[in-house]
Amino acid sequence: MLGAQLLVATDEVRSAAGIDSGVLIGAVTPNTTASVGGLAQGDIVYSIDGKEVGSPQEAVATVSGIPVGSRFEVRLVRSRQRQTLSMTMLEKPRDKGANYEVIYDHVVSNGRRIRTMVSKPTKPGKHPVFFLIQGLGNFSLDNPIGTGAYADIIKPFVDEGWVTVRVDKPGQGDSEGGPTADEDFDAELDCYRQALKAIKQYDFVDPDRIFIFGHSMGGCFGPIVASEEKVAGIAVYGTVLKTWTEYWLENVRRQQLLGGANFTQVHDNLQNISRFMHYLLKERLSAETIKERHPDLQSTVNQNVPDGKHMSTRTVEFWRQLDSKNFASYWERVDAHVLAMWGENEFISTKEDHGMIAEIVNSKRPGTAEFVIVKESDHGFFKTTSAADSHRKWGQPGSEFNPEVLRLLKEWFNKVNVSHE
Repeated sequence: MLGAQLLVATDEVRSAAGIDSGVLIGAVTPNTTASVGGLAQGDIVYSIDGKEVGSPQEAVATVSGIPVGSRFEVRLVRSRQRQTLSMTMLEKPRDKGANYEVIYDHVVSNGRRIRTMVSKPTKPGKHPVFFLIQGLGNFSLDNPIGTGAYADIIKPFVDEGWVTVRVDKPGQGDSEGGPTADEDFDAELDCYRQALKAIKQYDFVDPDRIFIFGHSMGGCFGPIVASEEKVAGIAVYGTVLKTWTEYWLENVRRQQLLGGANFTQVHDNLQNISRFMHYLLKERLSAETIKERHPDLQSTVNQNVPDGKHMSTRTVEFWRQLDSKNFASYWERVDAHVLAMWGENEFISTKEDHGMIAEIVNSKRPGTAEFVIVKESDHGFFKTTSAADSHRKWGQPGSEFNPEVLRLLKEWFNKVNVSHE
């Protein structure tokens, strides 16, 4: 962690400093790499570790590649004078609360170290575990508890004395590998597999009371690892059971209609997308080969795989591996209590998938699975009035967390947890 606010240096600022590129330093956080190394507000940094930086994004990318403990130089302009500072990269401050500490550990997956963040209650004894598997997003979960993604879900469990587990994907935070967008499904899956095995070895963990919560894509990874490694329960929210092609087509139809397309347009689009998905996922043809053999699909291919390698922030191989999974078979093998949660204002997943998850589990182990609809909730746990309202607000600031999600989740976790004490 550098520990400094990185701002865009305007042409006027760079010109006054006599440089062509650089970033402006805003607030500097005490006791971080930046403050200890001598950076000050108002500095204009134009080189970090020998690499020219012309934007905050370039500076962040450069800093993220410098290991903790490494020495590096920062070249800057201060009061129109050029200076060079020699710094040592310090780690991000460790999170510690009144009733917990966070253990920054790692597991090894495919020869790479994957960061795990485990909150340990200060109260002695063995504790139940809340194991989070996040959705598709490419971001780090290494934030102080109560901040960042999934904060509203994780913190209440920490406050009640649970162990919580977060895993950073390859290429995120301290995890080796990446870029995350280039990782495939099976590589990410193994990170959660290894982390689930490792958590059982901590002396403050009750191995018989481990609970997985898988959100969105996490609900695809969750039943696979839970079918391999015994857990007490697994809850999923906004996920998929059907074949991936089936889900994708349904999702496109739903979202295009919400976006204002008419039924005739959507039908024509789905005809093309269904052919494209078959060639890409089933026949494993490259994007370029599909365009060469089927010129009428060029527009569809370009829209879905614009660079020829990635689709929806992940590699084509990620989706091929996902498409090959039979999720019903994994749920059949999950020997645990199951909760399938679906927000009634979802536009990214379907009610039917979640109902079928409970049906599959109960057909094998009667009475062990529940399906619940979360009122006024959408895919991101936000409070909305309809799927159209959720679609319109998606990605916009100011969304309100729906506490009903947490209430139902905690109620179920605590009920099953008591049965395992």
